[in-house]
Amino acid sequence: MKIGEFIEGVRFEAKRVVWPKQEETLWTTVSVVVFVFGAAGYFIITDTIIFTTFKKLLGIG
Repeated sequence: MKIGEFIEGVRFEAKRVVWPKQEETLWTTVSVVVFVFGAAGYFIITDTIIFTTFKKLLGIG
């Protein structure tokens, strides 16, 4: 396969792609950001609880 044929095929396929609408992209982005912050909060709280429990069990601090 030649480079020219490859590029032509890529252009053809790119025209067939159904791109998401702006609203869909916005809501997907918001969902990902909310999930990431929620997961971070969960891990911070869980880590704090585990750390505090082990500190008390081992008598440190």
